[in-house]
Amino acid sequence: MSIVLFSYYGNIGARVLEGLLAQGEEVLAVVARTSLKRPDYEPPVARVAFRGYIPVYRPVDVNDPAFVEVIGRLGADYFISMYSGRIFGEPLLRTPQVGCINMHNSLLPRWRGQSPSLWGLVAGDTEGGQTIHWLDPGVDTGDIIAQRAIPIDPEDTGGTFGQKLVDMGVPFFLETWPAIKAGRTPRARQDDSLATRCAAPKPEDWIIAWDRPAAGVHNHVRGFGPPSEGAITFFQGRTIRVRRTRVVDEPAPRADGAVPGQVLGSTGEGILVAAGEGAIVIREARFEDDGASLLAGPVLGPWCALGK
Repeated sequence: MSIVLFSYYGNIGARVLEGLLAQGEEVLAVVARTSLKRPDYEPPVARVAFRGYIPVYRPVDVNDPAFVEVIGRLGADYFISMYSGRIFGEPLLRTPQVGCINMHNSLLPRWRGQSPSLWGLVAGDTEGGQTIHWLDPGVDTGDIIAQRAIPIDPEDTGGTFGQKLVDMGVPFFLETWPAIKAGRTPRARQDDSLATRCAAPKPEDWIIAWDRPAAGVHNHVRGFGPPSEGAITFFQGRTIRVRRTRVVDEPAPRADGAVPGQVLGSTGEGILVAAGEGAIVIREARFEDDGASLLAGPVLGPWCALGK
């Protein structure tokens, strides 16, 4: 069975490509990300393809009729989408002989769309996973082939949990692929009534809503934390990037009657801030304009307010 591999983000596509080649699979081409801002950017999957003398295509739009015609001439049996982040139009979906397969980093039908693992953290999910499914014209709505779940650690960030998903997802796909190409995998329809949807975060999504309960504030920071710059709050017109927090389990001093976002004091661990219910400790944060640590000096005294 011949394959065209589509992969745009991270190194999961490179690792899956290495595995497919090690299994002796026929990979006819790789479709990788192009960057108009960085035309010299070389994705990890492209580097692996070059080593194997596999042609690499980098279209601006995978649904461009000219590209669909070119890729169709290869006569591939399968298109495999690995974190490609692109919706395949019907002409592209009809191009391979057998069909198009995607690996999506959530347990579908939960979190259909972009940035699913981020939104899972923000929502406080306790588990996530990978779903291998057939592509159809919808957004992550195709029949499910296989799923694998892993727990989300309470201290996971977008970076740590994202890496866990990659480390699990690569062997998961490579173990499942032989059954897929042999036609021995199920096709389970998704239950649309259980679906949740997500999208790439907009600028306003990064901003901390201090009126949420402490756990909600903490989960928001986890989702937008490392390797990203951090969730956003403000102080006297300056932007602050908050990267690490902790929910205060013990009663917060002077929290009763405090306004959400109000600084309650400092500890050896960080700055204590009131939330809508309870309080959090900011453990790592910096001012965006000069990079100065929020914890380095007496900038925020008790009863200062964040978020303005």
